[in-house]
Amino acid sequence: MLHAPWFLLTVDVLDEESDVTFARTWCIAWEQDLVHALATIDTAEVKSLVCMRPGWLTSAGQWTARDVREVWLTRTQAAEEFVILRDAAGEEFAGGVRSDRCDAVIERRLLLALPAMPHIRSGTGARRARKSASGAKGAQ
Repeated sequence: MLHAPWFLLTVDVLDEESDVTFARTWCIAWEQDLVHALATIDTAEVKSLVCMRPGWLTSAGQWTARDVREVWLTRTQAAEEFVILRDAAGEEFAGGVRSDRCDAVIERRLLLALPAMPHIRSGTGARRARKSASGAKGAQ
């Protein structure tokens, strides 16, 4: 069994007939599949990206999730391509199984840049009306 990083990519999709936006989440099993997915969608519609990291890549020794803010496709002198991710704190980490390729990078291309996570307000005034999938107005 291979314990490798995998990804959860959530994208807003507009249903033009009903004028309702749905969130679709894809489970992506490999860094090159993430590269392909980002190349085939409108990245402005991406709501979030989470990288699930196996225990052997973490100090905790167990699976952990990291919110991703940037995805970079990098190329080495040996023409290998791999993914480097940047989290909300600005820390870079490898998006694949091997993390030893970072030293020989000769090219970096930004594939995704997400804004900082908004602060979620609570209490009075934190709710806003939105159109639900059924078309009714509801509180969030």
